[in-house]
Amino acid sequence: MIRTVTAFPRGEIRVPPSKSLQNRAVVCAYLAGDTLEVENPSEDIAAITRCMKALTGEGESVRLDCGESGSALRFLLPIAAALGKNAKFTGRGRLLERPMEVFLAELRRHGVKIEQTLSDISVWGKLKPGKYTLPGDISSQFITGLLFALPL
Repeated sequence: MIRTVTAFPRGEIRVPPSKSLQNRAVVCAYLAGDTLEVENPSEDIAAITRCMKALTGEGESVRLDCGESGSALRFLLPIAAALGKNAKFTGRGRLLERPMEVFLAELRRHGVKIEQTLSDISVWGKLKPGKYTLPGDISSQFITGLLFALPL
């Protein structure tokens, strides 16, 4: 006798969260006057959360340790300038060696004072509105930073 068995798979699949989307969600929450706590955050998400707490807190001068997070550095440079903060960005590893020249030049054209050394990037001055132009092959993180900052 042949017996046919029909089975239905059961279980649960956990899709790993997108670090890119979580980083953006943290920034959006803080800019909206709220917070977003991520369970078991990656080092990048912990860095961006720490920096956003500092940026949206009291005081005009802040020191922002971006760790090794390119997202934190690239998102928050224009945000710090839009908020009128005097900010010193630091990081670890090769973070400050990553290409930034085109982005920094565009921020300078719009009123931001920037001083870059081997160990930090300092920004002060208020980001001005206007037309921003970046090459098409630049990281989307630069564009995201401007999209966060310019409405401010």
